[in-house]
Amino acid sequence: MRIAKEYDNAIDNIKRRLPQITMKLTDELDNDDRIMLNGYNYDRHGVISGYEYEDIYYFEHVVEKLELDDIDYVDQDYIIASFVCTARISAECTYYDYDNAVWDHEEKEYVFLDKHTNLERHKAIFPVRVVIDSDDNMAVKSLDFSVLLDENSRLKVEEVNYGQDASE
Repeated sequence: MRIAKEYDNAIDNIKRRLPQITMKLTDELDNDDRIMLNGYNYDRHGVISGYEYEDIYYFEHVVEKLELDDIDYVDQDYIIASFVCTARISAECTYYDYDNAVWDHEEKEYVFLDKHTNLERHKAIFPVRVVIDSDDNMAVKSLDFSVLLDENSRLKVEEVNYGQDASE
């Protein structure tokens, strides 16, 4: 009976802290090391299309939904819980167009190598593990997660032409 009461108290505390957890998660998404973007599309034989990005800049992220999945651990000091997060993440990605460049055998480098920019929009679903300190006014101590953006989360890819006239 005592365990069930601790579990119920943990759920109540987590529900009250959900805005704080969501805000901390949103802040943590600013850390680019937590996000990995793969620009390729695959079929059952391997790579079929896509881009090998040179630079990636994540410029927008919104946590749409954060759902409690499970209470992993409860004691007098900590609550450890697993969540499932749904977030929209947008990135500006640049790549070099080697397919349309010319290889200069004498100089041993590509000439007429163009750099292109794509905007990728993703809807990612990923797990988040949260540690809450029961002793410190139920403060969120840590979030553990990583986000993989790939063809399964990709909603849209659009090429951007910075500084080019629309009539070109």
